[in-house]
Amino acid sequence: MVHPADRPAPPPCGDPALTSLGGRERFVAFAFASAECLIETDAHGVIGFAIGAFRSRFGREPPSLIGKPVSCLVAAEEHAMLSIGIATLAGRGRLPPSLIRLNDAQHSQAVLSGLALPGPEGQMRLCLTLAPLPAGLPAATACANRLPPGAGFMRAAEARLLSAPGTPGRLGLLEVTGPAAAQIAAGDVALGGALASALAGHAAPGSLAGSMAPGKFGLLQEGTDTLSLEAAAEAMSALLESRGVAGGITRLELPLDAEGMSDTDTARALRHALGAFTRAGAKGLAESGMGEGLQAFLGVVAQRRGQYRAAIAERRFHLDYQPIVSLADRKLHHYEALLRPDAPLPGVEEFIRIVEGAGLSEELDLAVASVATEACKAGHSIAFNISGLSAQSPRFRKALIEIVDRARLPPGRLLVELTESAEIEDEGQAAATIAALRERGIPACIDDFGAGAASFRYLRAFRVDHVKLDGSYVQAAATQERERSFIASMIDLARAVGASTVAERIETEDDVARMRALGVDYGQGWLFGRPGPLPTLSLAMRRAPIGQPA
Repeated sequence: MVHPADRPAPPPCGDPALTSLGGRERFVAFAFASAECLIETDAHGVIGFAIGAFRSRFGREPPSLIGKPVSCLVAAEEHAMLSIGIATLAGRGRLPPSLIRLNDAQHSQAVLSGLALPGPEGQMRLCLTLAPLPAGLPAATACANRLPPGAGFMRAAEARLLSAPGTPGRLGLLEVTGPAAAQIAAGDVALGGALASALAGHAAPGSLAGSMAPGKFGLLQEGTDTLSLEAAAEAMSALLESRGVAGGITRLELPLDAEGMSDTDTARALRHALGAFTRAGAKGLAESGMGEGLQAFLGVVAQRRGQYRAAIAERRFHLDYQPIVSLADRKLHHYEALLRPDAPLPGVEEFIRIVEGAGLSEELDLAVASVATEACKAGHSIAFNISGLSAQSPRFRKALIEIVDRARLPPGRLLVELTESAEIEDEGQAAATIAALRERGIPACIDDFGAGAASFRYLRAFRVDHVKLDGSYVQAAATQERERSFIASMIDLARAVGASTVAERIETEDDVARMRALGVDYGQGWLFGRPGPLPTLSLAMRRAPIGQPA
């Protein structure tokens, strides 16, 4: 039921451009949906109309939401899921009821549904409803339906920080220790979800709170108010005690003062810090040089820039190759080239973060392209990765095209995967890079599709030949029907633009059967081969390039 304080006085608030439905139709739709909140957005998810229990649910008046992305109402770990829903709604015209966790004080779940309707001048309008969970739905079911969060919180925190320059706010990080950490790592989803709820219950309205990895949580608060980190940690500790689980909560506050830093530096620093914490907790944060805050990252970058530039120029790395096969007949389609820094350089994730932070992404991507292109001359079909930072650079595009033109490879011998380690800001330049490659017979793939909200924009903005589904969905699909339905939606979206699909992390025959049943075309994972050196090809095998772009 809508709280009386939330009942709006006519006329309803909203952008006139989004008022194609009459008042009667809107309220009929609102009542029919049995929803608490009705939201109308454009095709990109920007809110143009809002009505309902926003005050009691979110502590916000409906007019304050106009012009905001609908993702502001949804928990950070659900942003990728929301993007899938928006894309599904725009493509199919309807979004079936789906469980989603909200960005309210309780981090509670609701049922999201939607209908696409024509708007003025042929523009699509998306009508979304948020309704309470059906009576009697077990809490364990709601908890089990949560997806692996990780990148969701990281990307949302980055977006929050960049959207409010000058008011960086405060970032709190909490890590479960002791036997409780081992229990969560072993798969106790219920305990992890309960701890996330305890954290959310102590977050100020409008804060971003969520799980970053099993047993690791973040709390981002805007403004200058005192961060409620101690109270949250105490509540999480009390929860462990009440359940008889031994363990503790380590907490630390990371300064977000970014004075004198560019938006790019700020984004890279936050990504570096959250990545270090996600991988190795407070210890990893200290070892990465980020324990003193974002500005400390500039010192780390300055110290290592020359070292890493020399390592790239001297090719102090090698590529391992992992096969990607057709799920229908197990025939090899191509290999993916995977970067492996040589000792004593750090592991690949840390190496890439420093490279990006130092502005060396283009140099690294060109070096990898050169090595992969040479490997193709032996007759293999190989995909190599380019980052979003590189793809939007005209200088990088020119240098990359020179490399592939000199190689004179048959069409389809070389493939490229666009990674989303950094969000693409200039989609026009990135589209030009992909188009230039495809003109030369080099198919393009969006890597880790679904891991971040931006990947759905890329599917609209770029013409690609393949979409690689993020492995977290593939693994979660083994036990959760919700994830299987999202994979099916992603496959439909890929097919709508003429792209085939690749599933990562295929480790068992059951994974193969599950992905084939959903309609996935290709698979990559340990079941088909671990990363390693390329095999020697016979002369006959060298003559069949594959995967040419249409």
